[in-house]
Amino acid sequence: MTVSIHQPSYFPWLGWLHKVIHSDTFILMNDVQLTDSSYQHRNIFLTRDGQEKYLNIGIKKKGYKDISLKDIELLPVVKWQNEHRKFLQANYAKHPYYNEVMGYVEPIFTNEYNTLGEVLKDVTEIVWRLFDIKTALVYQHELEYDKAARKGDLVIELVKAVKGNIYLSGQGAKAYQDEADFERNNIRLVYQQFKHPEYTQLNTGGNPGNFKAGISCLDLLFNEGFDVSRKILNGI
Repeated sequence: MTVSIHQPSYFPWLGWLHKVIHSDTFILMNDVQLTDSSYQHRNIFLTRDGQEKYLNIGIKKKGYKDISLKDIELLPVVKWQNEHRKFLQANYAKHPYYNEVMGYVEPIFTNEYNTLGEVLKDVTEIVWRLFDIKTALVYQHELEYDKAARKGDLVIELVKAVKGNIYLSGQGAKAYQDEADFERNNIRLVYQQFKHPEYTQLNTGGNPGNFKAGISCLDLLFNEGFDVSRKILNGI
């Protein structure tokens, strides 16, 4: 059974989803520390003139590095929710599939949340529905494993916890992972091979030379709709 693991992301990019769909089980690593420069609580979207814009979930910074990201408290929820909804409406409302996709996404901007973990859980499950993903979704905090494990050892512990025998890893982990450690635990280490697909982006004028890669998957959905977006994801 192939397992992949990643920290949650706010409407993740296609490289994140590529790991998901090439796995039998995906472990959402939600019981780790928040990294400021990561996409755990933010992501990139496009303005009408094709500029990149980060949308950030508002979190309370006091003591946030001392607790699990799933337990981080939010700033007044309505504020960031309204900002994100208004941004998407202002910059994507004229896209052909905006209304259809927003029918699924809207609860993120209307539900009441107390913690970052609650938002990211709903975001992840919505993304599963948007792309009709069949991969089993497992949450780190629900698993039994050695909680003292770190980095490569933590990954091995999590794969073992779901009885996996193949681990699909991102390329960046080559810097610290030791294949021999996986072999000793009867786990085959495989590295992700991902090439970002291109699609019609209205906010960049539909010009392939202006295509912006590495942004939120909502951009693909607003532009191409469910059927085409799912075909593009499953074809990479």
